[in-house]
Amino acid sequence: MYLKWIVCEVEDGNRDAFSLAQAKWIETKNTKGFLGQVGGWNLHNSNEACILSFWDDKDSLLYFMENIHDKIFNNSKQEKTYKSIFVNYFNLKFNMLGGKIDLTERIKDAKFLRIADCKVKPERANHFENVQNSVWMHGMKESKGMLGGEFSTSENESYRYLVSTLWDDVENHSNYVKNSLPILRNKSDVENDLQNITGKQILLENSWSIF
Repeated sequence: MYLKWIVCEVEDGNRDAFSLAQAKWIETKNTKGFLGQVGGWNLHNSNEACILSFWDDKDSLLYFMENIHDKIFNNSKQEKTYKSIFVNYFNLKFNMLGGKIDLTERIKDAKFLRIADCKVKPERANHFENVQNSVWMHGMKESKGMLGGEFSTSENESYRYLVSTLWDDVENHSNYVKNSLPILRNKSDVENDLQNITGKQILLENSWSIF
């Protein structure tokens, strides 16, 4: 699986216009190799829009970009609604298990997306990957409302990882943060792996979801 991670800073007063334009990306649905998409607003920055799309592989996305993307983008006039855009690409290393195995079912039921964008110390990369599989995977799977997710590696930056998880609501994620996260941190010793981490909590917009 290949992931495209987009973060846009939206102009003040343009949230509605951006959202209407974003909904027009439903036309992506029938593209060969497209698996789905979620997106919404950062809970801690109301003018930051975040979109995560899922593809079979890089070639599928490249075909879309070369043959379909510009038509949708130009028709939506979305470019006029944001101040900046940042796009990054990641390759799936393994799935994070949760209540839904199928990606389509996860997208259908998800109301909340949690992103952990991690830059890891080179000498700690193996440890970081191992504890994600042996500690975090099992701990998160047991958390109520965690539907599933992805542990992915950056295409362009060494030792950068994206941990993306979908949840059925904000409350269940908040309970996980309060009750399970501190235990998993201590058990995994992950704090010693990180150079830095950027977290985003995203309230999903139904009209942006594609499955």
